[in-house]
Amino acid sequence: MRALIFQHTQEEAPGTVLDWLRTRRIHTDVHHWYRENRAPDSDHDLLIVLGGPMSIYQDKEYPFLREEKLFLKDWLYQGNPVLGICMGAQLLAEALGGKVTKAAQREIGFHNVTRTAAKHPAMKRWPAEARVYQYHQDSFTLPPDCKNLLTSPACENQAFALNDYTLGIQFHPESTAAWIRYNGPGIRTKGGEPYVQNATETSAEISKSLNPMTTNFFRLLEDFVGAI
Repeated sequence: MRALIFQHTQEEAPGTVLDWLRTRRIHTDVHHWYRENRAPDSDHDLLIVLGGPMSIYQDKEYPFLREEKLFLKDWLYQGNPVLGICMGAQLLAEALGGKVTKAAQREIGFHNVTRTAAKHPAMKRWPAEARVYQYHQDSFTLPPDCKNLLTSPACENQAFALNDYTLGIQFHPESTAAWIRYNGPGIRTKGGEPYVQNATETSAEISKSLNPMTTNFFRLLEDFVGAI
């Protein structure tokens, strides 16, 4: 198997997803859109689309998004497996006919997501409720013919799937402790945001919440790749 990862900024790296791919000896290429404004070679078996600080509708500020959207639609048309993470899930949702807009409220820090009644091979070992790291201000509507797999009070669609090999995740299961701490100084908390943790609150949770999230994520990857 050959995996292709789409990375949108230098800081928002593949994190633990790359660790998992390497331990499984899956050949992986990382395409850095922020410095390569052209589509990559599509000779791969799996596409993983990471997040980014930009919004997917900021095509003028980030022209590579137009090229990436075209690549993703063609990838889906060919029936190839794809996993979208955070902004990657939003790009996937839009490509499948969903709508991406500014969320009613931001969701930043460690928060719980809950399983829905929908079934999916990648979720067969995911717990009924889990603590995950969030960092997003946009959300998406559920695309046609897709099913909602995870939800939270702040964001209804936390994970969705079109089929066994097309999966989007709104949160950041690939997070490392270093990346979470890097984000801390940039968090500007405001009043009336119950789902935004400040840097101190988030850092305090790393020791108890990060390892369980990574374990759940590795099981998800194992089951997702196994299903495709």
